[in-house]
Amino acid sequence: TNELFDIVVVDVTDPGVSKPSQTIYNKAFFKCVKDHLAQNGIVVTQAGSAWFTKQHFSEVGKLITQVFSTAVPYGEFIHSFGSLWGFYIGTDSRQHDVYRSLKDLGHPLL
Repeated sequence: TNELFDIVVVDVTDPGVSKPSQTIYNKAFFKCVKDHLAQNGIVVTQAGSAWFTKQHFSEVGKLITQVFSTAVPYGEFIHSFGSLWGFYIGTDSRQHDVYRSLKDLGHPLL
C-alpha cells in the first residue's frame, strides 16, 4: 500500500533468536515501516523486559536507532506479566517532543 500512517504498533512475540518474531526484528522490516509513516509518525514496538532479557531489549534499541533518528525506551507495567515491560518508540521527530508526550501520559522512561 502507499497509505501513510501516523502510528504503527508492532505487537509480536518477544524478540530473540529461535522466536517466531525473529524475522520481524530486523532493519529491513523497520525501514519498510518507516517508509509507510507520515511526517512525524512513530512506530512503537515491545522489546521484552529491560531487566530479565536485557540483551534483547538492548538489541531492539540498537535496531531502532539504525532506522530512526530518535529511539525512546519506555516501560509499562503489564498486569498479566506481573512486571514492567520495555518498549521502544522510533521516530524522526525531535526526542524532546517524544519524551514530553510520554511524561504527560505518565509513562516511565527507561
